[in-house]
Amino acid sequence: MSKKSDTVQTGDHSNVFVYVATLLIAGAAAVVAFFRRRNA
Repeated sequence: MSKKSDTVQTGDHSNVFVYVATLLIAGAAAVVAFFRRRNA
């Protein structure tokens, strides 16, 4: 929990990284679900 308060100044970069990572994971999950639904 202390690491978050220490990186307040660089929060923008970490937030962007987390946002992009979340988009990639969500996109991959959507693609997998789409193909699974299509095959089934």
